[in-house]
Amino acid sequence: MKNFDEFYESLWANIHKKRQRIKKGSGEKMRKVGDKGAPTRAQMSRAKGEGVNVDRLKDQRKGDKERNQREYERKLRDAKVKDARMTENAPSLAVLKKKIKSGTKLGSTETSSAKARGLIPRADGTKRKSPKYK
Repeated sequence: MKNFDEFYESLWANIHKKRQRIKKGSGEKMRKVGDKGAPTRAQMSRAKGEGVNVDRLKDQRKGDKERNQREYERKLRDAKVKDARMTENAPSLAVLKKKIKSGTKLGSTETSSAKARGLIPRADGTKRKSPKYK
C-alpha cells in the first residue's frame, strides 16, 4: 500500500505527464470529475494535503515500527521458550536400567541412549559404550 508521500507524488506526477502528452497532440483528453477512472474529489484533496494531518500520519508510522519491533521480540522470546521445552535430555541411567530389567518397552530415544551406554546390544550384536560415556 502506498503511503501519503508516494500517493501525493504519483497522482500529481501522472496528471502532469498526461497534460504534457495532451500538449504534444496525443489525442487524449483529461477526464472530468465524476467520469469513470477519474480521481475523486476526496483523492484530489488528499493528494493536495487538505484534511490530512501529516504529523499524525508520521506518528502512526512511528507507532507501527514500534509495534512491529515489539511483535518481533515477542515471537523471538516465544521461540526461545519453545526451543527450551523441546530439547530433551537423555534418560537417566537408573531409569534405563530399571526399564530394561522390568522388560518395559523402550522408546526410540531411550533405545539409542541404552545402546550408546552399552546396556543393550547394538545391531552388530556388540555391547560397547560410545566415547561420550567412557
